[in-house]
Amino acid sequence: MFQRNSNDLFIVLLITKYNIMQDIDNRSPTLDENRIFIL
Repeated sequence: MFQRNSNDLFIVLLITKYNIMQDIDNRSPTLDENRIFIL
């Protein structure tokens, strides 16, 4: 159960990171976007 939840969380993080990278590609990144990307 815990393992499955961890995998779900990992997938969500990957999707979130991908979306942030797409946003940065689509426009010049702001300071907030850079901070999120580093995290």
